Amino acid sequence: MVEVMNIETVKQWFGNRGYVFNNNSKLKYKVINIKGSRWIFIHDSEDEFDEVEVYCMDLNIYECHNSWNRKGFSWSKRNLIKLAKEEIKYEH
Repeated sequence: MVEVMNIETVKQWFGNRGYVFNNNSKLKYKVINIKGSRWIFIHDSEDEFDEVEVYCMDLNIYECHNSWNRKGFSWSKRNLIKLAKEEIKYEH
């Protein structure tokens, strides 16, 4: 399930874990709730690698679990759920 989360909440989640975005950053993100876990897929326009990264929001640290090239990345609910399930499977 896709969770609606505003930009300030996203910035606060990362900030509470020690990461502050550049003031010029344009963020695109979606949060997925699946199997009792929350995952955020995020792209920062200031990212030098131009990647979409995924983080588990259940942790007290911000740790990138995986990343994909932004170009051609599908933000569809179906794709995000598939990728989140793969991360959950990898974690266990």
